[in-house]
Amino acid sequence: MVVDVLVYLVLALVVAIVAVLVGVAIVMRRRSRAPGPGAPSAAPQATERAAPAASARPAEPPAAKTATEPAAIQGPEEMAHPVPLGFTAYSKKVALIGDGGVGKTSLINRFVKGQFDDKYIHTIGTNVKKKSVLLHDEKAAATLMVWDMQGQRNDPSILTHMFHSEGAIIVCDVTRDETFNNMPEWIALLEKELGRRVPMVFLGNKADLEEQAVIGQTQLQYMASRYGASWHLTSAKTGQNVEESFTELARRMVAGK
Repeated sequence: MVVDVLVYLVLALVVAIVAVLVGVAIVMRRRSRAPGPGAPSAAPQATERAAPAASARPAEPPAAKTATEPAAIQGPEEMAHPVPLGFTAYSKKVALIGDGGVGKTSLINRFVKGQFDDKYIHTIGTNVKKKSVLLHDEKAAATLMVWDMQGQRNDPSILTHMFHSEGAIIVCDVTRDETFNNMPEWIALLEKELGRRVPMVFLGNKADLEEQAVIGQTQLQYMASRYGASWHLTSAKTGQNVEESFTELARRMVAGK
């Protein structure tokens, strides 16, 4: 009897242990399938489409593009001016050349800014300034990019700056005849670099110094006729013929002569 009792107890213990192990296995399996903390729970599949939000607005059609406006011509010292309808816009590079001290920088400042400074400042290298002029007879708007070059012909950089010039203003000082006599040398340098002749205007500057002048209309007219060019007596100080000179060059460049 004792042996039978012991056998039953052992069997009951084994059954209990197996039951515990099976229960633990089931619990561990369920935990491994459950989503971790913070994980989104699987939402049931929607059976109907969500209604649009009440605050949503229908998409507006894109705004119609406005008609293209005329191009604007503008320089660093000037306000933008729209090109009038029917006008053709041009952009031209101008070489402003001549001996040192003839007033090239003063001329371009008078043309672009309408200002004059009687303090002489030697130009080192090249200064570039821009202004646009309207040519009503030609129905053209020409933006002149004027390269104000230093007055040393032996500087190799001069040739580089002359490259691609489409017109030239050659300046002399009417109180110094050597600046007039050197004009052909400047033209030769320009044409050597460009390989052709471009529209030109000759200027006898400092015309306000009448009592000191040694160069006048006769000499300038003769020089200009040699190259088929225009000429003007100018004064950067008073503004005499400055605007007219640059406008004349713009007209010649647009016309190609």
